[in-house]
Amino acid sequence: MAEYSYTLDPAEILRYRMMAARALDREADLWDVAGITSNAAVVDLGCGPGIFLPELASRTAPAGRLVGVDDSGPAVTAARQLAGQINQLDLGVRIQIVQARAHATGLALGTFDVVFIRNLLLHNGASASAILEHSHQLLRPGGHLFCVEADITWLQFLNAAPEERDLELCWVQMAQSMGNDPALGAGSRLADLIAASRFSIASSRSRVDPLTAERSPAWTARNAMIDTGFASRGDIDRWHRAITTRLQTAGQLKCRLPLTAVVARRLEQPANLGHHRGGRPDFQAS
Repeated sequence: MAEYSYTLDPAEILRYRMMAARALDREADLWDVAGITSNAAVVDLGCGPGIFLPELASRTAPAGRLVGVDDSGPAVTAARQLAGQINQLDLGVRIQIVQARAHATGLALGTFDVVFIRNLLLHNGASASAILEHSHQLLRPGGHLFCVEADITWLQFLNAAPEERDLELCWVQMAQSMGNDPALGAGSRLADLIAASRFSIASSRSRVDPLTAERSPAWTARNAMIDTGFASRGDIDRWHRAITTRLQTAGQLKCRLPLTAVVARRLEQPANLGHHRGGRPDFQAS
């Protein structure tokens, strides 16, 4: 099945920003390992509305190059608006936003120091290998891939209504039907996938992030669930009523999101499958 795009609205933008703030607290050292530093050339595949652009620009100043890529028109529009605001800060970083598929960006190959990916492979399972192969091609020799993916099968909502749990189940079932791996962020699964694509694992770290949001990320895929037959308009109305009631009675949704962050170096020769050279996975829960 075709890839799908999330529906962006102010609540989703806020959730992304909260996730970005949490990630930056937990991943600064991994960004250093990946080479997201001064003057680096970084491409953000599946950049969405560009939530990580400000920090990437700050990190790669004063002479870095930053390219955001997304296939969604609304996401690209939002990212371009944010890029314009960053440009006004005069950090010296060149920022470009491109609308394209993550496995066929049209960008010059071998020109980036870092490929930056977050929650992209999880939703594009059929294209995951092609995305990683293209990432390999985009990197200069010795360049790094920085990839973070969640495990949505263990996404825990502490105060969700029963209807919201049904929403989650439909989301996971749809993801599986599209050839995606909803548990990609669990254990060594992400590192194994990347290591099989001519990368050497430098670091692999799993953690659980506490988050607060108006609603589950599954809500953003509601139109896709209708299109694929995993939900009806009646389901959407039922879920919306449950979310509205919960917000009025119990407030924001409290959840815990398991995820894994991997830093991997581009290899010139095929990797030795199943052997993670250069790093040792560790687990960090909170």
